[in-house]
Amino acid sequence: MIIELIGHYEEIIDRKDISELLGTLLMNPSYGKIQNIAQGIYAKTQGRFYIASDSGQLVGLMGFSKIDNNKLVVRHMAVSSGYNRQKIAEAILTEAIKSERVSIVTSEPGDEDVSFYKSYGFSVKKRVYDDAVGQKYDCVYTVN
Repeated sequence: MIIELIGHYEEIIDRKDISELLGTLLMNPSYGKIQNIAQGIYAKTQGRFYIASDSGQLVGLMGFSKIDNNKLVVRHMAVSSGYNRQKIAEAILTEAIKSERVSIVTSEPGDEDVSFYKSYGFSVKKRVYDDAVGQKYDCVYTVN
């Protein structure tokens, strides 16, 4: 498996495999929504977008905002169907922590992703339930 940092936000838009996988995280995905995410988060100097490929096929992605040079905030995380439970997200996160040289990683997942964060070693705190977004959690990982 190869994990790489996408150097320019336009690659997120231009590569169909990346935009399709990112689209799985969105309600009613469209080219415009993908473009807004790429430009709004990953075109900025603090945006970081990593992908994992296996035999040339995209198998996962993870996007972050880097804050104060020591913290990553997970913004997007997706693994291609058929690759679940193969530690793709774990490998991307581990590479991002190493490459970015951060001491803290945070995320605000819902019920569908909180088990990943627990298994990686994040501390997890349940938020007050919000009807508009469902159950969310505050997840924090301190790098040793």
